[in-house]
Amino acid sequence: ELGLAGGGTLPFAVSGRRDADGALRGSIEQLRWVDAEGDWWHLAEPVIARLEPAMRLVEVAPWRLEGDGLEIAGEARLRWPSVGEVDFVVRGLEGRRFGGVLPEAIRGGRIESLQVRAAWDHGPVQIEGTARATYTPVAGAVYAVEADFVTQMGDLALGSVRVADASGVVLRGTG
Repeated sequence: ELGLAGGGTLPFAVSGRRDADGALRGSIEQLRWVDAEGDWWHLAEPVIARLEPAMRLVEVAPWRLEGDGLEIAGEARLRWPSVGEVDFVVRGLEGRRFGGVLPEAIRGGRIESLQVRAAWDHGPVQIEGTARATYTPVAGAVYAVEADFVTQMGDLALGSVRVADASGVVLRGTG
């Protein structure tokens, strides 16, 4: 169990072994975030990972954290440096629940949704994603942020961004 700044805890249980062929296999059987408000999230089922150094292979089976309006999930398969796929999704992540772990200035943020997919096959990584978030820097002021992004020829490019408050759109951009 790890102690967190602000008084929370992160109970966990992990295991691992080396197979006869040299592959490393590991799992996270338990992982939870407990703070002053109670259990925030927990690992829905064990995470299984495999590392085969001779083949430069890393695999992380699909995994999911869930609880109290939150979902974080992902999976990965990499054969470095040639081929890879990574998928990641976040829904309902609130900065305030991190307490002393995050700087106070960003605790007013909430990720409504974030989806990222990255893949490559003997070439530059191709990334695409969307983000929807809100930010409340002071009581009563709420900003909504929406963004889409992709890579083009290996460079990250912003598809579009939109920031709005109660009065309407305050920033809009593309490119």
